[in-house]
Amino acid sequence: MRIEPLRDYVVVTLRPEAGNGRGLVVVRTARNAVREAEVVAIGPECRDIHIGDGVLINLLVASQIKDSYLVPEPTILGTL
Repeated sequence: MRIEPLRDYVVVTLRPEAGNGRGLVVVRTARNAVREAEVVAIGPECRDIHIGDGVLINLLVASQIKDSYLVPEPTILGTL
């Protein structure tokens, strides 16, 4: 499925979380919902984000669509 975001929305896919070296992944709580993601599509009004950028997003403000997330550009916490 290809998503074309409108206005200043960004489509991202999450980067894999780093484990502890033993194959275990520590589950994060809701207060720690900040994750690294990669931008796969941007809306026509996005200024500071480009396709392929690594970004930090808050999952509490993102809308999940299958294996991607739709995030408003102003809520992106930073670039990597």
